[in-house]
Amino acid sequence: MLPADLTAPFRFTASLSDYSSLRPRHEYATGTGKSVGMHYRVFLSKICTRSLSVADDHSSLASNMRQYNLLFCILLGLSIAHAATMSWRNTYGCYAHGGNVAFNTSYCWDSGVVPSTGDTAVISLGTTSYGIEIDTNVSLSQLTIDGSHVTISSSETNISSITLINEAQLSYQTDSSSSSSISLSGGSSLVPLNSRLSVDQLTFSNASLYIAMHETFDLYCHSVAVQGSGLSISSSTKARTQLGWHFDSMSINGDIVDSASISHYYSPRSSSAVLTTSNTSVSPLTLWNTASYVTFDTVNVTVRSPVNLLASSITFSPNSTLTMNSTSFNLASINASSADVTLSSVTINLSDTDPYLENERVLIQANSINYTKPITVSQNTLIDKQCQGSPLISKSYDKVLSLIIHPYAPPPIEYFELRKGYPQSYHATFTRISDPCIRFVPSERYTFINQLGDSQNASFSGNNRQVEFRITIFVPIDNGKYRLNYTYTNMDGRSYNASDYTYFTCSASNAVVSVAVHNSPFFFLVIRTALDRAIMCTVKKDGTHIQTLQENIEIRKFMPENFRLGCPERFVQTEYNPNP
Repeated sequence: MLPADLTAPFRFTASLSDYSSLRPRHEYATGTGKSVGMHYRVFLSKICTRSLSVADDHSSLASNMRQYNLLFCILLGLSIAHAATMSWRNTYGCYAHGGNVAFNTSYCWDSGVVPSTGDTAVISLGTTSYGIEIDTNVSLSQLTIDGSHVTISSSETNISSITLINEAQLSYQTDSSSSSSISLSGGSSLVPLNSRLSVDQLTFSNASLYIAMHETFDLYCHSVAVQGSGLSISSSTKARTQLGWHFDSMSINGDIVDSASISHYYSPRSSSAVLTTSNTSVSPLTLWNTASYVTFDTVNVTVRSPVNLLASSITFSPNSTLTMNSTSFNLASINASSADVTLSSVTINLSDTDPYLENERVLIQANSINYTKPITVSQNTLIDKQCQGSPLISKSYDKVLSLIIHPYAPPPIEYFELRKGYPQSYHATFTRISDPCIRFVPSERYTFINQLGDSQNASFSGNNRQVEFRITIFVPIDNGKYRLNYTYTNMDGRSYNASDYTYFTCSASNAVVSVAVHNSPFFFLVIRTALDRAIMCTVKKDGTHIQTLQENIEIRKFMPENFRLGCPERFVQTEYNPNP
């Protein structure tokens, strides 16, 4: 009933209390007023029509009141004619013993009218023994399917977002619903009844894609996401199903399980596509089936964590790329032990890895690995490239692809010489270390140590690289073992301190010179190089040096002219001993 004030021709007053008695045409006992907005829209139309159709008495007052009433109706419409949430009624005439009930049955909605543009429709039947069919051009903001079966058979539907929960099922009897963003979770399933389907977005989490009725099925989608408990794909067991994924972007952060053999064909919806695997759970991702075949055609695949690829064959076309992004906390790797893997362009990116420590990691394991293009390795860009260890890609038995990052090796002490003076005095000469990647700790100080453990320090500064110091510790006449070391840290200020030891043996009676052979310090190994006993050296009268090459090791000797050199067997070894 209209408020009494509306019977007056030129007065239109209303308050919210005037509408407090209004209720939807149909309502649940426990859901009174659930869709008041829709009923108010009907009522608003009536009262505005009444107020604006007053008799024209040719008075200025009537004209002014019509303008005020029009303004009031507009404002009232903005305030109460908002989008409504409407739910399907499980009442007589709104369910069936099998088959479907039409979505546009107004009696079956708690508002008494069919949901339309801007509305949210909720279908919760509590059963999948019958379903709801959308066979008209429906426009909705949101459709929620809760434990129910809904079929869309009209290609002109415009539903912005569709959510399936609690083992709901959505069947598409049309090729396209391009405006829809569909999210499936809680054991829900998507059932495309035609051999192709085009939607805007798809998100699977503990959901399934049922394509068992198709030999070939193509899915076109702007973006696809597999999350949480992942995606199960049910296909025919009679023949291998051809499943085409056509997308712009695809994010996989959940398992994909094939019920039977499927040929997955990943390709772009337009010009190029990006597929990213990322895992936030503890266990590695697991994809596909050991009998499945996988092809990436013009797809840029990025792996950020360990993945298990169950397939018989995995092929990257010449226009596809594989990028493996690793950090010190999350190593990217592929275990495809059942598959023959064919790679095209591969890039390995390492972030937050210490270039001063040796890194070795398995990248790919497969039944066989084939690639023809060089694999690119990019290390942490925060570290100067000249201070990074060199990378090495290793392939073992065509089954294991590994990456080895050699530790950064500081330079050796060059041209070390032991010289005997008179009487029984000894001096050492060598070239100081000059390396932009390290700094000495606490200063440029070298320690000379004999085989008894006696040591002395020698500190240097200035620009002169060739230096000499007098040996003050005991030097045995016969063969003795010595070492010269320095302590340093890396230039970027990290807390790794290390010492480089150069070991050498020589006979003080002959003042034999030993040459430092530098080896990568972080191996924690000692390398010994035995020089031929038969090497004989002579010294020119003026005391200048001569060079003898043996096993690619340069030997440089400075001796007083009154000494004759003999070359007994001697060993050269370099040891790196980190001191954190």
